[in-house]
Amino acid sequence: MWDFDGVIADTFQLAFDIIRTHDSTMTEEAYRMRFHGNINKARQPQDLSAEDFFNAYGDGIIQRALFDDVADQIQTISNTYPCIIVSSTTSSPIATYLTHHGIRDCFAQILGNDVSHSKAEKFQMVYQEFKTSAQKCIFITDTLGDIREATSVGMPTIAVTWGFHDRATLEKGAPHSIVETPSELSPVVRDYLER
Repeated sequence: MWDFDGVIADTFQLAFDIIRTHDSTMTEEAYRMRFHGNINKARQPQDLSAEDFFNAYGDGIIQRALFDDVADQIQTISNTYPCIIVSSTTSSPIATYLTHHGIRDCFAQILGNDVSHSKAEKFQMVYQEFKTSAQKCIFITDTLGDIREATSVGMPTIAVTWGFHDRATLEKGAPHSIVETPSELSPVVRDYLER
């Protein structure tokens, strides 16, 4: 399973700028700290609804870069294992972005914020639908909050350092692995799932 923002798409600045438009006191450090838990539980600026946030996000997502080499890793991994997006972003802009970059077909499902605000709940949906278990899956993410949600349902994680959180923050969640470059992903996924 894959997180989207900060793992596949370089969207930190996009999301931060939307928040800053409505809260000029927000710093990058404070914004990153909102992802130490479930982002849906963080207090939003009073005049910014979730719908307004995702509308602005959807308008800006196509201009955001796909992280270097991530598409190759997605294609490599999806050739062997079913891949699913589990994100706190709504599903529609994710699908549009993946289609734009030619990798939508690599994902069996996109489970966004419109499906549930809880990633733990979405993981359990995947276990049921695919008749699998946490021990037969792994979640690739870039935030401490995601690692904590995954851990709450027994889901092992691979943390990536090119996203919203740095290595020191990610280490607090004790992920299965931490990788510094996308090229490390497929070997780590393979080693874990074929152990």
